[in-house]
Amino acid sequence: MNRKPTSTRSTSAAPRRTTTRSNGKTNGSQPHATAELTHERIAERAHELYVRSGFQQGRADEFWFEAERQLREEGHALSV
Repeated sequence: MNRKPTSTRSTSAAPRRTTTRSNGKTNGSQPHATAELTHERIAERAHELYVRSGFQQGRADEFWFEAERQLREEGHALSV
């Protein structure tokens, strides 16, 4: 009995999600209008604010919220 192997792959591929890496580059083939606002991006920006402040202690929350605000203003969408 010669049976053709059946494929478990779907004939229609699901759309590929485009994400933005911390270096600002996107993966995926489609351009992305807004970059995702990730924990990593916020942490990087908050650290930049901390450094610019002269390493002021006790302002972590302030730097975090300011980093979120700045990134949203720049057009980053919240990553879910």
